[in-house]
Amino acid sequence: NDKAHQPREDGPCGPGLRLRVWVLPSTWGRYVAGQDVGSGQLDGDATVLQVLDQGGNHVAEIYGRSSMSSAVQASVRLLERYRQGLHWPLWAPERTGNDGFVELVIATGWPNIFRAKPKDWEHPDRERPYGWDTTPKSRRKMIEDLIEAINHGNVTTYDQEFLQDCQRFKMDEHLPDRVAAMAIAWQVRQGEPVASWHGPEADRRDTVGASNARPFGSYWR
Repeated sequence: NDKAHQPREDGPCGPGLRLRVWVLPSTWGRYVAGQDVGSGQLDGDATVLQVLDQGGNHVAEIYGRSSMSSAVQASVRLLERYRQGLHWPLWAPERTGNDGFVELVIATGWPNIFRAKPKDWEHPDRERPYGWDTTPKSRRKMIEDLIEAINHGNVTTYDQEFLQDCQRFKMDEHLPDRVAAMAIAWQVRQGEPVASWHGPEADRRDTVGASNARPFGSYWR
């Protein structure tokens, strides 16, 4: 039933920004968000926030071209909806070339921002920064892991625009904004136990649940 797979919500959420929601917040849901950061210019790359639940279901997306402050404000409003008590969605904004955006995220006071694990941080003489770092090495892993996750049904999405981007994309080309944000979300989702998605005072006893949503097949060339 194609109608059943249409977004429950689809509309503006800020200047130049569009919100689509496929899965509403659940009392038992735990969520992670990956964000590809655009230029902040109307004629530049888009800023995209992709939200996954603990089962790998794609629940919501913000997409558009706007100022960085507008994108951060819209992201906070959406992620607040998916907060469950002390369980704050883990927010992973891309840091590479976007320190100003990450600073805006930190300034919101959001208590659960992604930070590289000590074992993954290659500069022990420097403090681990907040945000996701995309490098040539991590980029390939991000793409390969997302391809595998979609093909094996570990990431479930009904977003036809995202899937069209997947079909058109080639490994040596610029990573489409929607795909980049989803790849960040999946890296964080698979690398973090659900307990680390919580705010600092949250209950740490949760375990990752399994998704029983219908997976898509292969959408990659």
